[in-house]
Amino acid sequence: MPPAAEPQVLEFLNQVRNEGGVVFAGLAEKAYGGADEKAAEAAYELAWEELHAAPWDNVPVVWRDAFALSCLSLASCHRRANRPVEALKVLDLGVIMGGPHFRTELDSSLQSIASATGTAKGLETSNGLHHRSHPQVALPNLQDMHLSKNKEGQMLQDVNNASFF
Repeated sequence: MPPAAEPQVLEFLNQVRNEGGVVFAGLAEKAYGGADEKAAEAAYELAWEELHAAPWDNVPVVWRDAFALSCLSLASCHRRANRPVEALKVLDLGVIMGGPHFRTELDSSLQSIASATGTAKGLETSNGLHHRSHPQVALPNLQDMHLSKNKEGQMLQDVNNASFF
C-alpha cells in the first residue's frame, strides 16, 4: 500500500489544484514517497513543462515547488530500484529548478542517498557543504575532453585544407 501523504503535502497539492494543476496533483499524490514510478515520471514531466511554458520569472512559485515535489517522488522511486545516480541527478535538478517549499526535503534526501552510497566526499546543497559521501559518478576529465575537441577540430581543419586535386 502506498504511503499516506503528509498533511503538508496534501495542503500543497490543493494549492496546485487551485493553480490549474488537477492532473499533476492526482499524479503527485499517487507518486508520493516513491509509491508509483509511472505516476512520478508523469508528474515530473508535467511540472517540467509548466516550468518551461513561460519565461522563468513568470512561472508561479507553486509550479517550482511542484517540480521539487515531483523530483522527491521520482528520486524515491530510483532509490527503491537501487538507482542512486539517477536519484541524485533528479534531486539535483530539484535543488536547481525547484521552489523553496520542499528545499529542506531535497537537501535531506541528497544527504541520505549520499550517506548510503558512501564513495565521494563533500556534497554541496543549498544549505552548504555536507561532509558526507555520495556516489562517485564517472565523469569525463575536462582536460581530456578539451584535448579531444582540439584534436577533432585539427582533423577537420586538416580535411578542409587538404588538396584533393
